[in-house]
Amino acid sequence: MPRRHGDQEVATEIALSLGRRLRYLRQHAGWTQAQVSASVSLTPEAYARLERGRSLPSFPTLLRLANTMGVTVDALLGEAQHQMQGGSQAAPLVQDLALEIAVLNPSARESIRSLIRQFSARAA
Repeated sequence: MPRRHGDQEVATEIALSLGRRLRYLRQHAGWTQAQVSASVSLTPEAYARLERGRSLPSFPTLLRLANTMGVTVDALLGEAQHQMQGGSQAAPLVQDLALEIAVLNPSARESIRSLIRQFSARAA
């Protein structure tokens, strides 16, 4: 299958976005790169390349990363998907908030959901 123009740029954007999210989640959890790399069966160098946006993981590695970080694959790829779909300017903010909420415990997530519903009701 011939490569379409722009595929490399899209892959680069996905890699950079994924790297930012991995770094955020790792730092939020208080883990080192070595701890995460061991948890997902990567060398520390390979994991560091992911965080720097220099490479993309295989699908099995992506699943292990999501499980280790306690988020969905969609949360890891959310911003990249938004960029590929040409979403609104608010979408990156929503994606960032979703990622921050994803790492909270269920009680905290429910509290945030309740607050959002209260604000929505006032705005209506």
